[in-house]
Amino acid sequence: MTYGAANLNDDAAGPKSTLATTVYQQLRDDLLGGVLEAESKLRVEWVVSKYGAGASPVREALNRLASEGLLGRHDQRGFFIMPVSASELEELTRTRCWLEERALRESITHRTAEWEDQLVLALHRLGRASRLA
Repeated sequence: MTYGAANLNDDAAGPKSTLATTVYQQLRDDLLGGVLEAESKLRVEWVVSKYGAGASPVREALNRLASEGLLGRHDQRGFFIMPVSASELEELTRTRCWLEERALRESITHRTAEWEDQLVLALHRLGRASRLA
């Protein structure tokens, strides 16, 4: 994944985000997407160069991620990526399955003709994608 300099939200209609928020979102996406290796050290200088932001917004983003438990922090030694245990992954998977089942049940309960049209279209696209793969 490549990054240019972090921008301040190109969407003129939406609220402007701070540079720290932009770095936070990009780094969080990379952490959750498995782009960065668990337990590896995150040096501020490396994050600055990768995400195209200054040291202050990067530190703010790193501290925010640490407060959420995605990063660990060593006093005077910086940040590292928190590992995920098999039991944590199992719990997350169970929770996600429960949420998706609940969302599907709610969706079916509140279905409309447009909902059904979109469902048929999605099924068609999935079938076509599997044939092309």
